[in-house]
Amino acid sequence: MSRSLTSAAILCGLLAAPAIAQSPAQVASNAGPHTTAVGTHHVVRYVSQRTGSDRTGDGSAARPWAGIDHALSQITDAGPACTYAVLVATGTYAGSTIHLKPYVDLYGGHDPSAWKRDVRAFATTLDGERARRVIEGADHCRIDGFRIVRGRVRGRGAAVLCDAVSPSFTNNVFYDNRTERPENWNPKEMHEDANDGGAVACINGAAPAIENDLFAANATEAGRGGAVACHRHAAPRIFRNVFVGNRTGLDDPQRSSDGGAISAWEYSNPEIAENVIVGNETLASNDGGGLAIAYWTSARLMHNLIVGNKGADDGGAAFVGGQKHHYGTPLDPVPSRDKFLVHFEGNLIAGNRNTAGSSGAMRVTMESRAIFVNNVFTDNPGGLYLQASEAELRNNAMLDPLRAVKESKSSKTPPGPTILVNNRLRGGVKLEGLTANAERNVDADPILAAEGLTGSAEIGRRDENQFVSAVRVANANWQPGQFAGRAILAGDRWGVVRSNDRNTLWVWGLGEAAGVIELRILPSFANLENRHE
Repeated sequence: MSRSLTSAAILCGLLAAPAIAQSPAQVASNAGPHTTAVGTHHVVRYVSQRTGSDRTGDGSAARPWAGIDHALSQITDAGPACTYAVLVATGTYAGSTIHLKPYVDLYGGHDPSAWKRDVRAFATTLDGERARRVIEGADHCRIDGFRIVRGRVRGRGAAVLCDAVSPSFTNNVFYDNRTERPENWNPKEMHEDANDGGAVACINGAAPAIENDLFAANATEAGRGGAVACHRHAAPRIFRNVFVGNRTGLDDPQRSSDGGAISAWEYSNPEIAENVIVGNETLASNDGGGLAIAYWTSARLMHNLIVGNKGADDGGAAFVGGQKHHYGTPLDPVPSRDKFLVHFEGNLIAGNRNTAGSSGAMRVTMESRAIFVNNVFTDNPGGLYLQASEAELRNNAMLDPLRAVKESKSSKTPPGPTILVNNRLRGGVKLEGLTANAERNVDADPILAAEGLTGSAEIGRRDENQFVSAVRVANANWQPGQFAGRAILAGDRWGVVRSNDRNTLWVWGLGEAAGVIELRILPSFANLENRHE
């Protein structure tokens, strides 16, 4: 259904079901950087590039140091009984890689006179100058409220490397960081390990908290995870972030660059929850425009908005694989369910595509095991493609096609059956070589909280600090916040509404688009009800 852009109708729900934990509006409102209070610490020190001095300063508010490296070098007694906060004033800090210290937290976004904090008004930039990695991690420390930009490294993690350490990164902006492809890169086979993590790489059991950050325009030349990569038993918490316009495979001849925004690989166990993942892309025939999850990785993806991503090969929104690619070696035994399960719950998956049009939403393959609960799939050409995998779908609104195939070139037998229970399968179902265990599914439209809108609008230039575009409708009279969390199609570009006022939407994902366009706002899927008798 659609109405004019100046009104919206409410459709009454007829089928009772519990509401999902986080609505799209709540996800959009909470995601990305915010100004928060500095936590409690035993000692506080101060750094100001503009007003401080490493020669005459003492690290006090009145006489701050000038450099972050110098400040860290002066702190020699940090520990559980003596924690430090280093407050960093507005300015651009460059010149060397910052090596974090345990029990020393860094907080950007301060006015150097009164030390008032506002991470947008008093932007504090850590600059890799396209010459070096920006930060190397440590345990028991936090980086909060910085712009972390222009990291370049011929290795993993151009902005941040977490190698067996687990710091916290909160309320930061990661922009224009890039890993370069390995030197003399000429792999014998496809899908080999390269330089993962255009912005952040978590490897060898690292479990950092990555929360309320914004990742924009980060990339790999050859490597997985344009923004964030998890590798070798990594277990980060990726929570309430915005991923927009990240890419992989800028210079990749052998398809080693899956996961335009996020890659999780090799027995990793990330939690990926309440993120906005919009307008990311894999190039060079790589998989998973938004996310790639493979090699026995048990990821949990909860209440994410995954919109308008593009995979050059399989999986516009996501690619899920169990086996790694084997070339002349036997397949691995499939791990048991308690050791390997990918869980999708409460996600909105809309407007994604892959080049072939075969799995715009997702491809799940290579003896994967996945469960889908209370997700919405809509406007993804080719829909959800299940191949040689064990999949369980319960209470989903599947407005795209669903195709399930028993065998693939990479594996022959799914780990278990395909189970379809209590779904709205509006896009059609095609089973090839298998029989699904199905009950209480219907071919019917979902019950929606509010219908969608269509009409004309004008896109203004993107705000390069917040990475949102203003979309204006002159004669609208909306309620503030009415469309927060909605997926929209503006011309031929998909986006996610961060917020709105009476006649303007602020949207992630539209890039440099400008001018008058046709606008389509998708219905609200908040409190989606799938159960039926």
